[in-house]
Amino acid sequence: MSINKQELYFKNLDIINQRINKYSKELKEKQETSSEEMSNNYEEETGAGEILGDVESISNQLNIAREMKEILLNIDPKKKNQYIGKGSIIETNKTYFFVSVALGKINLDDGSSVYCISSEAPLYKELEGKSPGDSVVFRGETINILNIE
Repeated sequence: MSINKQELYFKNLDIINQRINKYSKELKEKQETSSEEMSNNYEEETGAGEILGDVESISNQLNIAREMKEILLNIDPKKKNQYIGKGSIIETNKTYFFVSVALGKINLDDGSSVYCISSEAPLYKELEGKSPGDSVVFRGETINILNIE
């Protein structure tokens, strides 16, 4: 079975855009709530401090999602790789991996699934630079590289 790299790439992009939209909306709502709390001269124990903590947390999540999008936008979904690197789809004897951003398991329209990992993942560090026919041992399991796209 072959994975449609462009479909996978755009699914990744859609997921990240949904996260950015979600966090942007949440951040706006929390900032509005925070402004109302402060304009009413509420003290720290009435919840303004908690709201500010929420704003900071959501801001961090939004920044992470934006960084993920930037990484993804630097991947060419049309490029076929000979060696495992950023943007590679790796077919192994276990499953498929896409070196992009850490999104976990993505299900495609044809029923196949791919695990999206970042270039910071320990598994990627083992696979980087390998080619079809190579094997690695990761967490006690042998992973055979069958194909790279």
